[in-house]
Amino acid sequence: MNFWWVNHSKSYRAELAGGYIWCPQVHPGDVQRTPWLNVAKVLPGDMIISYAKQHVRAVGIATTAAFDSPPKPGYAENGWKDLGWEVTVKWEMLPLPFSLKPFVETISPFLASKNAPLKPNGDAQLAYLTSISRQFGDWLIRNVGVNEALVLDMSVEAEVNAEDVPPTQKVRLYQARLGQGIYRREVLLLEPRCRLTGVSNPNFLIASHIKPWRDSSNSERLDRHNGLMLAPHVDRLFDQGWISFEDSGALLIVPEVEPVIAAWGLTARSNVGVFSRQTAGYLKFHRDQVFRGH
Repeated sequence: MNFWWVNHSKSYRAELAGGYIWCPQVHPGDVQRTPWLNVAKVLPGDMIISYAKQHVRAVGIATTAAFDSPPKPGYAENGWKDLGWEVTVKWEMLPLPFSLKPFVETISPFLASKNAPLKPNGDAQLAYLTSISRQFGDWLIRNVGVNEALVLDMSVEAEVNAEDVPPTQKVRLYQARLGQGIYRREVLLLEPRCRLTGVSNPNFLIASHIKPWRDSSNSERLDRHNGLMLAPHVDRLFDQGWISFEDSGALLIVPEVEPVIAAWGLTARSNVGVFSRQTAGYLKFHRDQVFRGH
């Protein structure tokens, strides 16, 4: 999924209650407002952080792409009469509004130098919708008090429902996205243990896609050769590109995480065994596009 941040103004109650985000459309010849153009880039399954009155108030999942929509209440009264872009959003309200002020130093490295949603002191920028990094998005859903498993499941459901495929294939895609069902069983047949830890009990292994879901075709998403069974901590390192593998099985490590690798005792297996030709094709993509040490 992609991560977005919406700085809500007076309309935040209407947008959260109505289940949407909305902005005026930007046409050739208009001032090219990036925060409005971003609305047209949202895809089903993307996560949106709602920020209003200097607090995170909700986490939403886009269930549609942007579509043409007449002005919402509050916009027409302010002079917006032309069509806008609307995205339908399923919002999950936080139990309590979450202030980022105490975490300014923590989140500072997450903020881009240009088009960041927040100022260095944690106040909101005058920008509607901003793209944020996966690292910032991950930190937010772990810390703001939202049900992480619920919103991730909502994201998968929205993404799969948007696919123009038969219902039976949607079920398979949904299960594959979560590392469940037929996909998990087929990956286990090829990869019965975590290559790095040697753990073979499937209760403690995750079916992880090698070529990321967002970059894969539906056939690749269901291909058992595009999967590894990994222990959870190894899956996190692999999924976020901190480690990768050569076709020969040699372990590749980004120097920044070498202390973590050593602390977890993962350096003892510097070679995890050769991979099949089919799996090697997916590993090449991972090395070239995901691995941070490329």
